[in-house]
Amino acid sequence: MTLGTPHPDPVCETTSLAFAALPKPTYVPTMVIKPGALSTLQAETLVYANQRFDGFNADGCRQGFFLGDGVGLGKGRQLAAIISENWLHGRKRHLWLSVSADLITDARRDFADMGVTDISLHALNKLPYGKLDAGKGGVSEGVLFVTYASLVSSSSKQTRLAQLIKWMQGGGNASAGEGCVCFDEAHKAKNLVSEGATGGKGASVGGGDGTGSGSGGGRRAAKPSSTKSSKTALAVQELQRALPRARVVYCSATGASSVKAMAYMERLALWGPGTSFSTFRAFEKAIDKGSHGALELVALDMKGRGAYIARQLSFHTATFQTRMVDLDDAERALYDGAATFWMRLYDSWAHAHEMLAFGVGSDDKFVGRRDMSQFFGAHQRFFKQLVMSIKVRAVVMVARQALAEGKCVVIGLQGTGEARVADAIARGDELDEFRASRAIVEHLLHRFPTSVAGAGSPGGSDGWDDEEEEAAAAAIGDGGGGGG
Repeated sequence: MTLGTPHPDPVCETTSLAFAALPKPTYVPTMVIKPGALSTLQAETLVYANQRFDGFNADGCRQGFFLGDGVGLGKGRQLAAIISENWLHGRKRHLWLSVSADLITDARRDFADMGVTDISLHALNKLPYGKLDAGKGGVSEGVLFVTYASLVSSSSKQTRLAQLIKWMQGGGNASAGEGCVCFDEAHKAKNLVSEGATGGKGASVGGGDGTGSGSGGGRRAAKPSSTKSSKTALAVQELQRALPRARVVYCSATGASSVKAMAYMERLALWGPGTSFSTFRAFEKAIDKGSHGALELVALDMKGRGAYIARQLSFHTATFQTRMVDLDDAERALYDGAATFWMRLYDSWAHAHEMLAFGVGSDDKFVGRRDMSQFFGAHQRFFKQLVMSIKVRAVVMVARQALAEGKCVVIGLQGTGEARVADAIARGDELDEFRASRAIVEHLLHRFPTSVAGAGSPGGSDGWDDEEEEAAAAAIGDGGGGGG
């Protein structure tokens, strides 16, 4: 591969994967790769993904591609390059699914860094329900940036899934329904449980109305279990089946860690017509018998067919050090005060539940578990913000020392409260008075239970991060696996 510039850091593969060679590259990109826009390894993904898209599986669906690169390889840049290449071929409608709406900023930067300025990105959660390309503010072309939480949301008249399918199938040209569907952090769809063994009753798939009815390229597959599969996994499966000609990319560094987590990857031709396994269940059973060694053979097979690329930084020159941050008297008092506040708030919350008789007839377990999950979700976000703010003093000291030594400093933040800041800006609030931790509490208090009908959030998560809600639910013993 001679396209692009050398990757700025040494890259390696797992020992087993290195034994398989990629097929000969035959696809020639249309896009002009400007100096520094893509590394050679990123250009390799561009070539092999589009090379896969030129073929079809035996079930009539277009072949998909699995990008399993680790951190530091620029997976977002590679997805942007794949979309840009297809844009030049007249495919003007694409989907980019991600875990957080805030990541649209990173996606826009990836396009800009490649010099691509004619592709617009639109956050689905900022768009109304209904026909997306209708009206003055309609989106006729571009990239819809969709979170997995939005994918399973709905209004009284329409689901977001049906809305996306109709938009992808529209456009009024020959390339309708053929755009890219990029599942970034695709492991969010891993909780998919297929039912039915070989010869079992199949279910018609596809359909532009988002219901799973209609044509899906002649494909028939085992019916998924709605009681065991997560809503996210089912939506990801239905989206693929409704768009049989779409160019699907699965992007996850952990997507192939277990065979059970691969059930949604229907475009890789690991099971189904033309393969050795008629259903995913048959594939799963066979691979499970071979343990981890069999899963490695699956990865080798996918790489040999040009369907899978998984590389990672070697880190051979990296060192790691943990520094403990000791609290001063003021910080200790702040933390103790916050803990006391949340204990009192919990007592108030529990008292409201008792008055509303949430525990009656339920073996002393709250009927309003979602209501409590919102409380503990806010609790976790608050203390995450607090602990991070306490670390700032030590981080500044370490950063200044590193700069004095001529080093480059990169600071990674988890849970910055950026979404709350963006909301405050949209409302026109004075940022000098804004406190993310206070905003968390105020947001929670709007959901204080005052009636059985009004407890919790009647219309869904309403901006709450679904990962944090799932973690909060687990913290109060809601161990069900059917979230999404």
